[in-house]
Amino acid sequence: MNSYFIRTTIRLTDLSQIVLFHATYYHELYGWNEEFEAYVAKPLAEFVLARDPGERIWIVESGGEVKGAVALVKADADTAQLRWFYVEQELRGRGIGSELITLLLEFAAGAGYRQVILWTASNLLEAISLYKKHGFSLVEEEEHLAWGKQVTEQKWVKKVTA
Repeated sequence: MNSYFIRTTIRLTDLSQIVLFHATYYHELYGWNEEFEAYVAKPLAEFVLARDPGERIWIVESGGEVKGAVALVKADADTAQLRWFYVEQELRGRGIGSELITLLLEFAAGAGYRQVILWTASNLLEAISLYKKHGFSLVEEEEHLAWGKQVTEQKWVKKVTA
């Protein structure tokens, strides 16, 4: 069984590994194209350059490689957004995804956010199950062409209490 640890510092090549995972995983499973890679890469780079103390990333590392991540970014003064959530298949089923979301929600409360939002696709059932488990509620759904495919995007919201 692989050991892992979670860190909140960004190291050289972390961004590349996070973008590469998203681009290849979602292309292989759902056929999403290079537009999705850019959709991940651009705001992730902006997040790193901003170095906002009201934002944070949690990176799962195992064997010297990034194997998962989640980040909290500021949407507005009262709202934060969950972004770039994943855990690689080899580490799934061990509660790591739940641990990441718990850490994120604790940070959001401590940072004074009133709610956390996230956008996901309706076919990402494992992630949606975790969002529900942590008290997120579906508030919006829209189908449109994105990343070369018809996608039903969903907005989920969770109120945060300090």
